[in-house]
Amino acid sequence: MSGSSYDFVVPRDLLARDAVDRDLQLQAYFDERVASSEPDQHGDWRVTVGVPPTADFYVDPRLEEGLTWWSAGTTIAELPYSYRREKGIFIALSDVWTLLSWSEWLAGLGRYPDRVTVIHLDDHDDLMSPRLALDGDNFVDLMTGATVALAHPVSVRNAIRSGAIGMGSFLAPFIHRLPFVDIRHLCDTGYAKLRTEPHLLVRKTQPDTLLRPAAARPAVCLLPASSGPDGSEIAGCYRASDDAEFLFSDIPEGPVLLHIDLDFFNNRFNGNSDWAENLHRHDPTDVAVQERVEQVIASLEPIRHKVVDVSIGISPGFFPAELWQPVCDTLISELATPGVVSENPRM
Repeated sequence: MSGSSYDFVVPRDLLARDAVDRDLQLQAYFDERVASSEPDQHGDWRVTVGVPPTADFYVDPRLEEGLTWWSAGTTIAELPYSYRREKGIFIALSDVWTLLSWSEWLAGLGRYPDRVTVIHLDDHDDLMSPRLALDGDNFVDLMTGATVALAHPVSVRNAIRSGAIGMGSFLAPFIHRLPFVDIRHLCDTGYAKLRTEPHLLVRKTQPDTLLRPAAARPAVCLLPASSGPDGSEIAGCYRASDDAEFLFSDIPEGPVLLHIDLDFFNNRFNGNSDWAENLHRHDPTDVAVQERVEQVIASLEPIRHKVVDVSIGISPGFFPAELWQPVCDTLISELATPGVVSENPRM
């Protein structure tokens, strides 16, 4: 195994015999990575998992334009690993790295606070299950077997690099370890329309199906608050809306973590090579995007004093590359922490 490629032997009965079905199965399991398989000498499957090798994976025809702004010379293979701090704000190409910023905050704090509010600007809810197994107060990286402790940033960084934690699954480890998490999900599309009532966050587990069959993976589900706790392990609460002022109007006392996935503002591609055929895609004009940025910044002003961490995920293959610079420049300028020196990109 290397930092970007992993080999596994998977028992023959866990993967489909048909090549197309097997590829679909691997794609669903490893999502943000690229997996291939071939039979080994014992009739089992040798599975190789790596990062996307070409720009085609990210579907954006202007991807190189965005990467040049980010850091000249950034390769496609480096894209999943690239992050930096700029004027106190954590910014990454993939928003999975948000969990590293939160881990660093927890490590500095030295404890798990009783209650945390997460302001989640995103076109997705990111409540998927990571490729981690529960292990007491920690987790096990199913890709490497390493222990992952939420308040130990090096272990979190390694789990993100391995692909055990992905951009759709970084919230679950946080929700499983913090006593109470209040998620305010600002979304201009489906979730705001479908989830009009408050929900409870419920800690669950789901069995792994491939790398460690039946191992308990951390999962999260939503239960309408009106239905009551139903005997489940309540981890917090969740509310979705497209109205920022309403969503932020009753933020309780305590630390607030502000997470901004730029696909909240425009999700033209949604990681789909057939994006141009989607007539209902979330693709507002450049002017409308900038106006929405300014609206959100204004809505945050009354609670800025509560925000202890700001993270931005650019989301290549979702948010258009030509908008990376203007939107990031505005957000960083308006949300920056005074007196913090910018740092160079880290990988």
